[in-house]
Amino acid sequence: DIYKGSYYNNPQYDRPFDDEEIIKKWPTFAHPNIWPEEIPELRNAFMELGQLIVEVGVLLSRQCDHHIKSHLPSYKEKQISTIIKNSRVAKARLLHYFAVDEFENKECGEDEAWCGWHNDHGSLTGLTPALYLDQEGNEVPNPDPEAGLYIKSRKGELVQVKYPSDHLAFQIGETAQIHSGGVLLATPHYVRSAKNEAAKGITRETFAVFMEPEFDYEMAPPENRVEQVLKGTTLEYLPEGVPQLKDRWVPKDDFGTFSEKTFASYYQD
Repeated sequence: DIYKGSYYNNPQYDRPFDDEEIIKKWPTFAHPNIWPEEIPELRNAFMELGQLIVEVGVLLSRQCDHHIKSHLPSYKEKQISTIIKNSRVAKARLLHYFAVDEFENKECGEDEAWCGWHNDHGSLTGLTPALYLDQEGNEVPNPDPEAGLYIKSRKGELVQVKYPSDHLAFQIGETAQIHSGGVLLATPHYVRSAKNEAAKGITRETFAVFMEPEFDYEMAPPENRVEQVLKGTTLEYLPEGVPQLKDRWVPKDDFGTFSEKTFASYYQD
């Protein structure tokens, strides 16, 4: 995360938990929101957009539930949509990708990256389209048509993700892969940086909402489908740099423990 700046808050609850012991034990899930006094309009804009993305995420996850049930009759009814609807710990992230002339790009797989290859570890991620800004804060077109979000498909294809400015995009996370017994598959993705002369001084801005279970939610797959969950997350499938699920996930763990293991696997000294 050295090529972007981030601002996190809970998009639904300013204080999701009153129990100080929970806040102390699980600060990344339960800490009350902190808003900058210098930008008083930020809170309402942040919360309104974040809650809209969660509302759409609930609708989309219901379709995911139907799809899973059609392939796995024993699947717990409406599990993923219930997780997203009832969870108090969604995380929203304002992302500011620095202008390319402010850092030296690193090599990451196929191209130089603003953000390296990874899977989101939650259930579902909602994304707004990216904005590109000049140094005066004016919106400008993407200076490099090859820059932006890329995913790796189930067939191993590298796909640049493009969607209109008034649309949202959603990505499956590893927790949905687990809870679906491997019917759903997490979406490996990275952000390729702009790297031509026109990109100098241009920043990239996005907003993401990570929808996920609460910290004590069980991480067992249906019918003990461990092998099916892990099938699509082998070294042959995952891009370089994405830690294998088998090294982080234990079915008896809760989501909080799974999250801590995942963070540790990405941010090692």
